[in-house]
Amino acid sequence: MIKGIARDKRYFQNFGSSGSQMNEHAVPLSLNNQVIRLLSDLGNSNGVFESIQTRCIDRKEFWHPSEKCYLNPLDSVDQSVINENQQKYKNANNFRIRDKIPLPVNEARCLFGIADETGTLKPGECVIQYCSRENSSTSEKYIVSTVTKNPCLHPGDIRKLKVVYVPKLQSCIRDGIVFSSNGHRPSFNEMTGADLDGYQYWAYWDDEFQIEEVVKPLFYSLAKKTCVNQIKNELIVDHVLDTFRDTAPGIIANTHSVIADKHSDGTLSKECEECALLFAQAIDARKTGENINLTSIMRLIDKYCQIYPEWMMKFGTPKMDPPSMSINEILHRKAQDA
Repeated sequence: MIKGIARDKRYFQNFGSSGSQMNEHAVPLSLNNQVIRLLSDLGNSNGVFESIQTRCIDRKEFWHPSEKCYLNPLDSVDQSVINENQQKYKNANNFRIRDKIPLPVNEARCLFGIADETGTLKPGECVIQYCSRENSSTSEKYIVSTVTKNPCLHPGDIRKLKVVYVPKLQSCIRDGIVFSSNGHRPSFNEMTGADLDGYQYWAYWDDEFQIEEVVKPLFYSLAKKTCVNQIKNELIVDHVLDTFRDTAPGIIANTHSVIADKHSDGTLSKECEECALLFAQAIDARKTGENINLTSIMRLIDKYCQIYPEWMMKFGTPKMDPPSMSINEILHRKAQDA
């Protein structure tokens, strides 16, 4: 067991209350550009993604509601204003169709991750339980689930776990996925080096997406701890402002997307691996206070990011010629034509 990864997270427990309200709640699952690219590089055909996207596009009543749906007491009665707002809504949903393709709630969920403190689960096993409209809670069991943590940039961040049924664990979780705490390295840490510190996980248990061969996960090194003799108000303010100004995760993620699109090895390339490792550090920097050195990323930007694929919608930059043939580009064009 890696030191410091699995520990008793007692602060997950809310204050004593008879109410069931939470500050956060599990939400339906969507496919985004990162996960789409990773699943594609893991062997899933373009047709699988296009089929799922088509199901969304065909639901015209969901993606393009009638005009009356755009009216509320604050709206103008001017028909031109209504039409303009309606077009903005359609444009926004074209983006959603391309980049946020929803998955059926009975096939996938975004779930809170917790560790099995009972030690019951074996390595590679998990327990999944979620709320449904038909029942107060539903448990999946004896199936294989594809699990990852968003955001993720490396194919090794996507794991195949066996979902089992453990009654004593089912009785105390809602909208959660319980990971085994046994073994050399827990499954939750294999996904972007996560430590279950309030993270939510992407879990999919239907059979449309298949992963025949799981890629070895990266080892994400822990940030060095820095000690401060005295925490002053100014230090707290500076940290909050630095957090607002932090653009490192976005820069790294965009660079990774371009390299994955252009490189013959996609997200399995050494360059993408370099981005993935630094991205994990950048995401945690807001908690660790680590300063992220982007020198290596700037070199990759100079090499790969002079021209962007159209699906990234970097307006004002030259278009790729020939255009990208990636699954992200295919879904982008299809969403535009919908």
